[in-house]
Amino acid sequence: MKTISNLLAFILFLTLYSCGSGEKHKEVDNDIQAEKQTAIKPGNDGCDFSTMQIGENSNTQSPVELIGLFENLNNTGEHTYGYTISLWKLDAEILGFFNRYEGSLEPNRSGPIIKGKLNNGNLHFKVWTKQGKSYKDWQQSDVHIYSFTGQKKNTKITGHFSMHDCSNKASFNDFDEQVELLHSDMWELKSYKNLKDWKQNHDYKLDQEE
Repeated sequence: MKTISNLLAFILFLTLYSCGSGEKHKEVDNDIQAEKQTAIKPGNDGCDFSTMQIGENSNTQSPVELIGLFENLNNTGEHTYGYTISLWKLDAEILGFFNRYEGSLEPNRSGPIIKGKLNNGNLHFKVWTKQGKSYKDWQQSDVHIYSFTGQKKNTKITGHFSMHDCSNKASFNDFDEQVELLHSDMWELKSYKNLKDWKQNHDYKLDQEE
């Protein structure tokens, strides 16, 4: 009788352990599945950008309000280095244009902001760029995606850039780790009645086929 009782107790123990272990494995599997669902291929977001995406998450009839132009250009007389960023706000989105100067008087890289958010001073955006349109064979040049993370406070933007080269799928998370850009009146910019007006006034910068 004692042997039967011990056997029953052992079977009960195995049953409980199996259930507990199964629940543990189920939790682990769920965690792995959730991780897979939230995983994003780093740096590749935006390589297939289309200008039709600009403003798609906002009311296209809302006013496009100017935030300003920010730059940190260093001109030596013959060479220019640095960035210019022009920013507008459409509802919760940030619109704008980016230029990067690497020595020439014209931007070596330029393009529109494809995703942008400004919330409580925290500024994040991605930019789709090609070589400057004054360059030969612009249409065939490779696409670089620049991602900015930082803050806008009063008349200054500070943060860092990462960069993804769409042609060889190489990402550089520490592309420019410390950037400071100040508000500038170098170009005369204005607000617009709606997204259509904004796009019409910047059609040259948005034309991907030129």
